[in-house]
Amino acid sequence: GLGIRIREDALRQVFYGDCSAEDVTLAKACLVTQRADIMMNRIPITKANWGRLPRDYIVCTDDRAIPEVAQRRMIDAVGCSRVVTMATSHSPFFSAPDALAQHLHALTL
Repeated sequence: GLGIRIREDALRQVFYGDCSAEDVTLAKACLVTQRADIMMNRIPITKANWGRLPRDYIVCTDDRAIPEVAQRRMIDAVGCSRVVTMATSHSPFFSAPDALAQHLHALTL
């Protein structure tokens, strides 16, 4: 099937803008082609199933893959109980793993 890949020279700018060179190298080694249909097709959801689950969201304000305004639209569309903001790129699991872990832990309480 059709797949989506980000150009090698754009990866850092789009996903890893605030990550170390070492982390970018590791990330690139782990990337695989994303199926296009996952991003192009709507997934049916219902209030009886997915809609009843509580949702939280971590906004990455420096994200160049999904700009903050788009993240905020997604939050408004699905409704989130709690929203946390981090001044990171799309990949806080590389650029700010300790802070991300603290936020995730706090969201479980």
